Amino acid sequence: MNLETITNELKDHPEMVTFLNELKTVSIENVKDFLENDTDGKQWLASQNDSAVTKGIETFKDKTMPSLIEDKVKEMYPDETEQEKKMRLLQESFDSLEKRNKSETLLNKALEYAKKNKISVRDIKQYIGEDEESTFKTLDAEKDFLTLKITEGVNAKFKDGGRIIEDHEDKDVFDANKATMQEYFAHRNKK
Repeated sequence: MNLETITNELKDHPEMVTFLNELKTVSIENVKDFLENDTDGKQWLASQNDSAVTKGIETFKDKTMPSLIEDKVKEMYPDETEQEKKMRLLQESFDSLEKRNKSETLLNKALEYAKKNKISVRDIKQYIGEDEESTFKTLDAEKDFLTLKITEGVNAKFKDGGRIIEDHEDKDVFDANKATMQEYFAHRNKK
């Protein structure tokens, strides 16, 4: 059945004939005109384009991008051969031993320096620096600090109690080094 046959049958209904004549057949030009000029057509086309682009991006991320990243990583950091791996492990082991040896040598020197300069060796590891110079500088600073604190403490003690100096002109001078044990204790009990 074609449009002409339907129009002839509907002669008694002029509004239907007018309606059928207004209907257009679908063509590329009609669709293109609708999508380019009609507001609803433009919106529909834009949403279709957005979804297609979004789907394309997701596909790229999921399928293409990982292999591109992996290829670039391999290019920048090629796989090690077995010999290169052994060499790297040996170098790491050597560096570790060298660092430990340097640390032990520095600790021994710090202990020797601390004993020579009468610095407490308790917690000596906290004063170890990167090299001898920084270690000795830290130990000297600690020695100066402790000397200052001891001096301040002694001065404060003397300030609180004062210094008692006995006049020995009229009294016999007691020499503890020459006294016997009984004389020493007798002298101590007198005071």
